[in-house]
Amino acid sequence: MLDHYEIKKEGKNKYVFYNKENVEYQLVVKASGLQYQNEEGSCKNVLEIALNCDTNTANKDYLTVKTLAAFCTQVTKHYDAVYMQIHNQPELINNNKIERRGISRIRLWNRVVSKYFNDYIMLTNLVLAPNSNSDLLSVVVKKDSIYFKKVVANFYRFCYRKMYKTI
Repeated sequence: MLDHYEIKKEGKNKYVFYNKENVEYQLVVKASGLQYQNEEGSCKNVLEIALNCDTNTANKDYLTVKTLAAFCTQVTKHYDAVYMQIHNQPELINNNKIERRGISRIRLWNRVVSKYFNDYIMLTNLVLAPNSNSDLLSVVVKKDSIYFKKVVANFYRFCYRKMYKTI
């Protein structure tokens, strides 16, 4: 039995997999714009993982979650922190009802991090009370990173600037 779906590289920073219903998921890895200074004084960019799905109404699929966890495990082992922007715009879902699903996505990612990433903690911009039109921002940080405090402080500064469009 499959442990997760096969992920194929489709470019320098783009990866793709398909679930059992042939729904395409794209994972793009890129610089986030969130930075911190390392011990040598160099600015390090926190990596961003962007997830795009070709439908808003994909059925729940445990292997999709395991595939995302497997991908993120490979990426995070080389970084102290990974940034994710969670889509929270209005969406037409299965029951032809328009909903914002950002909070449920945050809960899902929090469960994934708790289950598969024991050495990491997930932080979000929810404590800054973003308006309902904003996407939700999150960072997954290695708990024992020597840069933990810098990443956390810079993440919340980054969120504040992004929420109030000062960057």
